[in-house]
Amino acid sequence: MSSNERKKPSFLFALLIMAAVCVVVIVPYMKWGVSMAATFFLSWLFVIPACMSLGFTYEELEKAAVSYCGKIITSVFILLSVGGMIGAWIAAGTVSAIVDVGLRMITPKIFLLVTFIVGALYAMACGTSWGTLGTIGIAMSAVGLGLGVPPAMTAGAVVSAAFLGDGFSPMSDSPNLASAVTGVKLMDHVRHLAKIQFPAFIISAVLYTILGFVYAGGEVQNETTLMIIKTLGDNYNVGLIAFLPALIVIILLLLKKSAIISILISAATGIGVAVIYQGKSLAYVLTCFWSGVKSDTGMELVDTLLSRGGVTSLFSSASLYLITFGLIGILTQAGVLDAVVAPIVNKVKTGFQLLITTIITGFLGDAVGCSGSFAYLFAGNLMKPLYKKMNVSDLDLTRNLACSVTPLGPLIPWNMNAVIALDLLGVSCFQYAPYCFQAYVMPVLLIVNYLLFNKRGGQQNGEN
Repeated sequence: MSSNERKKPSFLFALLIMAAVCVVVIVPYMKWGVSMAATFFLSWLFVIPACMSLGFTYEELEKAAVSYCGKIITSVFILLSVGGMIGAWIAAGTVSAIVDVGLRMITPKIFLLVTFIVGALYAMACGTSWGTLGTIGIAMSAVGLGLGVPPAMTAGAVVSAAFLGDGFSPMSDSPNLASAVTGVKLMDHVRHLAKIQFPAFIISAVLYTILGFVYAGGEVQNETTLMIIKTLGDNYNVGLIAFLPALIVIILLLLKKSAIISILISAATGIGVAVIYQGKSLAYVLTCFWSGVKSDTGMELVDTLLSRGGVTSLFSSASLYLITFGLIGILTQAGVLDAVVAPIVNKVKTGFQLLITTIITGFLGDAVGCSGSFAYLFAGNLMKPLYKKMNVSDLDLTRNLACSVTPLGPLIPWNMNAVIALDLLGVSCFQYAPYCFQAYVMPVLLIVNYLLFNKRGGQQNGEN
């Protein structure tokens, strides 16, 4: 069948395909805990024939899948390098040193607040949400367990911090991608976003403070905490040298060096510290970098905290990323994704409907594409002509995307941000969702901002 004979998928046809994919992926995951990478891959078996029925050849669909996989290969390498860095940090005593300081200095009442602030500042300075989850996130999770704070609360604060800070960092790919898609200047986007982002940061910080004071009970120096500190000290040197790998990655990222190279240099530094300062063998440390750490300190809680990391620990997540983006390539080539959202977009008549549709489209991009990168491209390209038609500023488009795509992604179980959080923190999105405050605060503030200022024309000229 020639290109002229290809059929456009109807809304019902496209909706049935998407529904079938969701059922195939979600039901086995929820019922039996089956890997989503496996079921996403198997879904190709009915998605490809369905798209071929529209007139596309298998070769065209395969080419589209491979092309889309190429779009995220850099993210896959970043992901794998983070896994290696975590293994090296643990072997170097970096994680133990951070945990030791945290347990000695932080009280349970302010723990969630400190975790949120430190995580947000780290993510904003370094421009990496996954890096924040794998460094500050793992360390603060360990501190939280030592202080008796439920892992779900800690994970909620860490995830909130990581994606709020990342979404506001000029060095992150999220704001850069939002700016590129809409054609606005990066710093103009950041300044416009700050009108929502900064209040969201303050409100979230207040909520974590309240949660900490309501929940916290007991003193820091309890028996478990003291035992953790002693166990860490018995098994690792936790002096200043142990912090060197963390310092290296922060400096390199602040200097805007490549994320992959910065993370690998930090891992290499960790390997050196582990061999020279901790007295580990090179063979052992290289194994930690590749396969992760299998801690055996004699204290179960500490072993749970330190038994993680390694490049191979994130192979499953990397495969999920590649498989889902390949599927997206097939669906995009066949016009299935556009067919699903077109009826929604075509019904937009007012500024408020435009705002809500942007939030919904961003969320759908997160859900369908499993990543913020796809969601920005998908929702941005889809909504931009509508914003122009309704004479609404592109600055509002970038801000509306940033306040929906970035915070909502970690709440979707199969989205890569939620998958990475589960892999690194050991907490599912269902568990941390009630405590991931920024995910709710940002969209709500966006809507409130519109309701307060739209009558003055702020939504049309990007002033508010």
